[in-house]
Amino acid sequence: MEKIQLNPQLTQEDIQTAISRYHYQDTDLPLFFQVYEEVRKYLEPEGYYVYSGPDRERIGNRIWKAAGEEAKKEAQKETKKETGGRAEEEAGVAGAEDNITASGEALMLPGGKHGFCQVIVTLGSGPDRLQEGYAAKGMLTESYMAECICTELLWKAYEELNEKIRGKYGLFVEKMLFPGSELPLEAMEGMFSQIGQTTVSFNRFYVLSPKKSVVYQARLGDTACTELCSSCGNKDCPNRKTAICEKEREDVGMKLERGLIHLYTGEGKGKTTAAMGLALRAAGSGKKVLIVQFMKGRDTGELHSLARIPEIRILRSEKDFGFFSSMTLEQKEELTEIHNRILEEAILQAQEGKADVLVMDEVTYPVNWGLLDGGRLKDFLLHKPEAVEVVCTGRDAPAFLTDAADYITEMRCVRHPYQKGITARKGIEF
Repeated sequence: MEKIQLNPQLTQEDIQTAISRYHYQDTDLPLFFQVYEEVRKYLEPEGYYVYSGPDRERIGNRIWKAAGEEAKKEAQKETKKETGGRAEEEAGVAGAEDNITASGEALMLPGGKHGFCQVIVTLGSGPDRLQEGYAAKGMLTESYMAECICTELLWKAYEELNEKIRGKYGLFVEKMLFPGSELPLEAMEGMFSQIGQTTVSFNRFYVLSPKKSVVYQARLGDTACTELCSSCGNKDCPNRKTAICEKEREDVGMKLERGLIHLYTGEGKGKTTAAMGLALRAAGSGKKVLIVQFMKGRDTGELHSLARIPEIRILRSEKDFGFFSSMTLEQKEELTEIHNRILEEAILQAQEGKADVLVMDEVTYPVNWGLLDGGRLKDFLLHKPEAVEVVCTGRDAPAFLTDAADYITEMRCVRHPYQKGITARKGIEF
């Protein structure tokens, strides 16, 4: 493993571009620059990578899965076969066992023309502490600005590390593949195993800690990927997805447009049901969907169905706190902390392009009851990434949410079986 100290910085031009990208005004520039200077004091930027030679590419151009020990033995057998019986170390490749996931599956990661590097880049835990400090003081604008600035700095860190790799191996980073996008999320397990560092970790939802971190596979070749697609004007860059051309996108209704905000509210049944239906439709069109559930901790039927769909991920409390009216003060404080944490994780994933559609189920209740930072949610809705579609559900929507929404559907209860004494039924209401 190679460890590299990084020094990402933003120029005045970079900051001006960021102001425009995140929909701030020129009058916000002094505060934005002030927050940038503060963020720099907290940076602990590092990069880690492991190089794997081109021999791996011959057996790695496919992603396959098989169960447990048999998969592991088969992967090792095929690796030796393809490398002429040489040990993996002699061939300059990572052992096949490194890609055995915690669930007992084997994942062969795609290789590159001249080999590839498994890469982790982090800004360290300092920016997380700074952002949490801003939020604790009610400085929500500064907190969100710090989020935007760290996203820009991560892009700079990618470029810096990619240039370090080029300097060592004489090869460009031709394409960058990310878990949850070009690679399955489970690939992260094998990538972390191969790199072997301890600074960055991930939880069972594959959310990284520190939050300002990223893992990717850098495929090496003869041409350079100049920047990440989200900030790059180079239409010929190989890092852009080319499987579906723009005309084909139009033909299948996938023309890139500005993401809108939906609100399902009202006293009637069907708010969550409608949101889940939209999530299924989006996933069926290949979009990445993140569902964040607030005020819900118990097991419900949709969780088991959604877990089978690779394009859909769920963030929610692992603990059921029951009804708000029966919570103790300590329980309310604990749930507030959980809600604010999963909101931050959702915003980060939206910012990093890991969610095309973000569903925030039952979000109105914790805002109204003081169990979620409503100012942070409002700031996100006003400055969300342009392409992200947001879906919110819940009764008594606060004014800032109705003001921000492009769609508002109010569910009205005309008749409900509860009026006949029929209680909620498993598989229907939950």
